[in-house]
Amino acid sequence: MKKLLLLSMLALLFVAMVSCEKDQLAPVDGQEEMIASRAVTLPFRAWFTTHPVMTGADENGTLTFEIPSEGISNILRQCTWYSDSQVFATILPPPWVQTGTSIFTAADGSQLIGAFGGTTGPQGNIPFVGTGTYEITSGTGRYEGATGSGTYSYATTLDVSSAQLEFVGTLTLK
Repeated sequence: MKKLLLLSMLALLFVAMVSCEKDQLAPVDGQEEMIASRAVTLPFRAWFTTHPVMTGADENGTLTFEIPSEGISNILRQCTWYSDSQVFATILPPPWVQTGTSIFTAADGSQLIGAFGGTTGPQGNIPFVGTGTYEITSGTGRYEGATGSGTYSYATTLDVSSAQLEFVGTLTLK
């Protein structure tokens, strides 16, 4: 009975925390119009769950990945992020150089488009941990003409619950 009460209290606390976090993501009155007019600079924050898939490796140690993701952003709201990424694992020991494309897609199909670069590599039991910078170079739809830059960090784990090994990661952009 005590365990059930404790679990119920933890669940209510989690819901309260998520509600507060979502409230912090609520647009300011007129924010959509300001974005459309490009009259102001807005901070960009986003959190994604990633599903990296290694699509190739060459004899020079370059690993290629497709990275589909889903998440939330203070600007885009519920959105997706997609990347074609390269990890240059040609030097030992890590960290290795990583580069890639970035496409953020809002629910209405509007996109922020750019690229990123940084370092990655294993850290302890974590297959890939990375940090770096990203740049938004263009946009479509309501984000046409958007530009900007910031930093990112991520970590992956190996999901061994399925019949094959899968990477699952968390990506944070600021």
